[in-house]
Amino acid sequence: IRDNQGDRIEERLNTSYRGRRDFTSSPWFTFGTVQFEHDRQLGIDSRFTEILGIGFQLINREGLKWEASAGPALRQTQFEDGFSESTFAAFIGTELKWEINDKLTFRERMSAVLDNSNGTFSSVTSLTANVYGRLSGRISFDLNAETDPPTGNEGLDTRTLLSLVLGL
Repeated sequence: IRDNQGDRIEERLNTSYRGRRDFTSSPWFTFGTVQFEHDRQLGIDSRFTEILGIGFQLINREGLKWEASAGPALRQTQFEDGFSESTFAAFIGTELKWEINDKLTFRERMSAVLDNSNGTFSSVTSLTANVYGRLSGRISFDLNAETDPPTGNEGLDTRTLLSLVLGL
């Protein structure tokens, strides 16, 4: 998005990969995550986060799944003002998936990465409705917050999205 003078005022990229190992007949699992972020509104030029942790399935039944996870994390952040830092952090997260019926699914993912100087909080709430066959529509609300953003940057970034989803 650009302002009236043509300068970019919003630019955001977030990608991650999570590997997971479930244990047979146990609600426990282990995971590893690598993540890359770029968010101009929060003043982040680039941030890499690596997480290793354990999780527990609080509810695991037909149509309703809820889990919590935690572990240590490493973060390497390059801020837009040129300052950079590498920190050791703690990760906590939870995910809820509720299949309301065969056509409607509610999902909530929340996480926090906390280090000695900054906390990053993230939440994605979505409602997905099957339209036809493998095609679904989704409305979602994303919230990202930094407890100590660089001077002159917002500490809160929100977004509402309407999407078409093609299931495989």
